[in-house]
Amino acid sequence: MLFRSIPTSDEARAFFGSAVEKIIRERVQNKLPTLFATNHESLKPVFDGQYGRAILSLLAPVSKTVTALGLDYRQSGTKQ
Repeated sequence: MLFRSIPTSDEARAFFGSAVEKIIRERVQNKLPTLFATNHESLKPVFDGQYGRAILSLLAPVSKTVTALGLDYRQSGTKQ
């Protein structure tokens, strides 16, 4: 699995929002499962602006939140 960090410029946010909105719209219309993993309690801080509203509107009737508890073993900037 490949993870990328997108710079936080307005153009980057628009590109990210547009791409994700298109993917979510297609998956919801075709009733395909989609999984988001985030450190936030909701997706609202992850998606913002006009695309965020569209994405959250698409997901509202079909989403379920699952909270995973446990220790965070990711590196916090220091080598262990």
